[in-house]
Amino acid sequence: MRRALAAFRQILSPLRHAGEELKLSTPKRHPMKPLRIAWLALLVLAASLTLAACGFSMAEDITPPPNAQANAPQAQASSAENTPEPVPVVFPLVAPDPANGEALFAEKCTPCHGERGLGDGPQGAQLPNPPAPLGDAAFARQFAPAEWYDTLTNGRIDRYMPPFDSMSEGERWDVVAYAMSLSVTSDSLARGELLYQENCQRCHGENGDGDGPDAAEIGEVPAFTNQAFMAQRSAETMAVAIAHGHDEMPGFGEKGFVREDLWALTDYLRSLSFAGGSAALVSQQPDAATPTAAADDLAASPVPTDTQPSATPEQALGTISGLVTNATPDGDGLPIGEEVVLYAVKDMNPVYTRTTTVQEDGTFTFEDVEIDPHLIYLAAVEYNGATYGSDIGMFTAEDTAIDLPITVYESTQDPSVLSVDRLHIFFDFTHPDVIQVVELYVISNNSGKALVPAEQGEGVTPFTLPEGAGEPQFQDGVLGGRYLPTEDGFMDTVSVRPGQGEYQVLYAFTVPYDRKMTFRQTMPLDVDAVLFMVPDGVKVKSDQLEDGGTRDVQGTLYRTFNGTEIAAGGTLEAVVSGSPAAADAAPETAASNNNLAIGLGAFGAVLIGAGIWLYRRNAVEEEELEEDEETDEAEEEAGMDDDIAAMDDPQVVMDAIIALDDLYKEGELPEDAYRTRRAELKTRLQGLLEDESA
Repeated sequence: MRRALAAFRQILSPLRHAGEELKLSTPKRHPMKPLRIAWLALLVLAASLTLAACGFSMAEDITPPPNAQANAPQAQASSAENTPEPVPVVFPLVAPDPANGEALFAEKCTPCHGERGLGDGPQGAQLPNPPAPLGDAAFARQFAPAEWYDTLTNGRIDRYMPPFDSMSEGERWDVVAYAMSLSVTSDSLARGELLYQENCQRCHGENGDGDGPDAAEIGEVPAFTNQAFMAQRSAETMAVAIAHGHDEMPGFGEKGFVREDLWALTDYLRSLSFAGGSAALVSQQPDAATPTAAADDLAASPVPTDTQPSATPEQALGTISGLVTNATPDGDGLPIGEEVVLYAVKDMNPVYTRTTTVQEDGTFTFEDVEIDPHLIYLAAVEYNGATYGSDIGMFTAEDTAIDLPITVYESTQDPSVLSVDRLHIFFDFTHPDVIQVVELYVISNNSGKALVPAEQGEGVTPFTLPEGAGEPQFQDGVLGGRYLPTEDGFMDTVSVRPGQGEYQVLYAFTVPYDRKMTFRQTMPLDVDAVLFMVPDGVKVKSDQLEDGGTRDVQGTLYRTFNGTEIAAGGTLEAVVSGSPAAADAAPETAASNNNLAIGLGAFGAVLIGAGIWLYRRNAVEEEELEEDEETDEAEEEAGMDDDIAAMDDPQVVMDAIIALDDLYKEGELPEDAYRTRRAELKTRLQGLLEDESA
């Protein structure tokens, strides 16, 4: 199992976007606290997904304010923790209002989930996996309100959904309440109300407050207006309890309740926990979709307990198949007869695995795979020292088959096949006597072969540290784990598959500082471009770097310096002196540390999300701004992005177009976002060329 988990983690690596931190069952990270690398990486990912996966801005929803914390605890413990922790109870302080949630849902959720919550929104069609069908009763009945609140609060980055921190806690609960109303009909509520009055009211009370005339004889009776109680219970959980009974409550399955009775009653019970009661929960859709049964026979289901899953349906089965191909030019080898592992995954943790073998024609098939809307599937195979994974797939309501093709490559142990597209070096002067340095390598492998270790566990890609650097801290690993120490730096043990800019390494370290220091670092690989970034006021002197002007990041000015090609074995050298401008010199606090993380995250989002592989901008004098006022107004009228409008070098714009094309070819950008951004870049390029010829 350990080997399977290791392979699972390895094949998930290529599926990550820039800086994504997957929630795997690995040891706790040990990030450098002042830099908060893991949070920085998640922010970069969220921002880039906003630019790439959505055609509209949700910056307020995914960029938290300084020193921000979650407004409510998560409903589930993080899967990244090895030691289980008590699960906090999450519930609204007042009854959620579906009527208030309707407008918020239309603004925030409809673009992806659709007007009726069926996953058919215009933006949802651009995502790799369909949005959750919130309005489908069979789907909605499986979830407690607290689960949807947790998703709305913290996002599901693996499903391309950002967190919505711009809404208050109450507004998020209102959205959850409205989303749960989408699958409910007036007929179901009327039927449920009648069943409640005939069978439940004497104990639970007329309004569900647990104060019925027979309640005193029984003792404590659950109140359906108790938010802490109802927020933790799905319709399925309640239906099973109703069918079989619980504690002093008899089972109504034995009293002739059919499935439709159970669902109608749970719909009505849910309405009692919302502001406005049953009237607020009625779906506005005239003919709500008739749900499929979530349980084939609730009367045959076991009695629920605190740890027991809700009723299980008669399991529908499907087929997962794929074709293994070799993408190395002139490569014709295939892992014929080798084992293919199928991973069933929930919340980025493996639930179970199955195995089969690759056939002579390169195909593989898994028959009788359970169809579960909560599970995602991916397949993996080993070939020439590397593990290759498919994309992820899910069963839909219409399909009972999933195609998971796997691409393999021939292997090499020569790291010279790699090149650094760009090296970002960011300096933080928060702490006295030391500089904290963050480095982000964006690396391509254009060889057509995978770079793999000579032996399992050995280093693959070398990295160097500058003179005097302390021990590095990593966004996605630790020294002695994924990363191995060397005399002049460290080695990454992860295999690197062919791809443009897909392999990225983010880490931080400290260097001593006393008003002045010489930063000297040997390049382990060929580097195409370097971008230095220091707080405004700090001086940088280097024959290899060109002043790129200042840039405002989260209200703080940073000065950028651009460097060109450095061959492997060459040295980047710069003299850094001075201190940040007074306005930027903040004391060491949690807020300032968060500002740093947020600022760097936003900067990374500009570079990664916009597809710009080198950002340059010369300082512009006020008189030049006045001369270009008409041009700026025209660009604003055209809806041109500020970062694109700031480019004043045709070569930089051409580079950006090339990088954007590469991202689109790699499937990293949806077509609408790609064409919109490309048109803006072309407009800017044409304007610059016309200016040069004038």
